[in-house]
Amino acid sequence: GVARIRKLPDTPFGEFVVAVAGPMMNIIIGILILIYLQITSPETLSIFSKEVYETFFIEGKRIRGIPENFSMINLTLIILAFVNLGLVLFNLIPAFPMDGGRMFRAFLNSFMDKLSATRIATIVGQIISFIIFFISIYYGQYGLALVGVFVYYMAAYEFRMIKNEVFRNRFNLSNIIRTHFTKLNLFSTKKEVIELFTKGLEKNFLVFDHENNIIGILSKENILDWISSNENYPTNEIQRYIRKSIPMLDVKMKIDDALQLMRDFNLELLPIADGDDFLGIIDRNGIFEYLNLQQKIIDF
Repeated sequence: GVARIRKLPDTPFGEFVVAVAGPMMNIIIGILILIYLQITSPETLSIFSKEVYETFFIEGKRIRGIPENFSMINLTLIILAFVNLGLVLFNLIPAFPMDGGRMFRAFLNSFMDKLSATRIATIVGQIISFIIFFISIYYGQYGLALVGVFVYYMAAYEFRMIKNEVFRNRFNLSNIIRTHFTKLNLFSTKKEVIELFTKGLEKNFLVFDHENNIIGILSKENILDWISSNENYPTNEIQRYIRKSIPMLDVKMKIDDALQLMRDFNLELLPIADGDDFLGIIDRNGIFEYLNLQQKIIDF
């Protein structure tokens, strides 16, 4: 099973709590398995001895330390305990993408800005990746050497991600608002929508009622469904295709949060307001075009 987090917390403490949850889960699973084996079959824990490990796992021989009735279930549980407790040690390495790297970044972020904290954590992580790589090569553990390469590139990737995030959030959504856009209403016909869709640049539209209140969005996907439909209704056919449950962006919202809402609702366009005052719309392409332009201006 894979658990995905919608967005990492913005505070250092919040990120630390999320990061420490992974190793804690491994510790809990490992301890619960050992407690179970201690209660049900304590003799199987002899496998933790160095003699048993070297003889049974390395040389592949049966020894007296392992009972004759040692079951495959117990062996699986022992391996599972080893894996979980081993993952704790690996995950605590202060390098991205391991949780230890995020915990280290959260600690640094408590007394410096996030980008500087990420830069230091990235450098430390890449130094560790070099150590892992060369030690692995020296001992002939080439699979582990690939882990070192992976850690190096993931540390660089994390820094680029945070750098881009900091850059995006330097700008205000008020700079990207479109105040001139096509408005549809409940009496907009299929023919009118198809003409707007095929002849203009706009592919997503806000729909308003007779009192000029927003009632939903007619997205590109909805329009394509409407076009492919052979049904014809005399009035208000548009209501069958609009998305009515949509969020209203706040002008004070960060750009990353606005993009996240667009992903959550699978929409390319959302309305934006300042309190109760409707200001206009923001679309995903407009956001990225604006950011790309700002990137070129600043680099220039």
